[in-house]
Amino acid sequence: MVYTESHRRKRTIAKPWLGISERLLVSICCVLLPTRAQGPEEVRIRTGPWFPPSPVISANANLVELAATVRDRHSHLVGGLHASDFEILDNVSVR
Repeated sequence: MVYTESHRRKRTIAKPWLGISERLLVSICCVLLPTRAQGPEEVRIRTGPWFPPSPVISANANLVELAATVRDRHSHLVGGLHASDFEILDNVSVR
């Protein structure tokens, strides 16, 4: 709109390209805004059996404590034995 000083009234200048661009802008906004308002994409979950990893236990030891009960032929307990009275085998070799 343009105001002229001589008439003190409004005079409208026709700008047809301005109306088209405004309508185009409004149309684009109406199309794009609903797509931006949507939430994130759907989460996809795959199902199947779960197999936990098998436990692996490894250890190094230089000392192994053993408890032993020694009995004679009549099932009586034998006492007074020392470490030198025993022999320890590992894969058929003496340790």
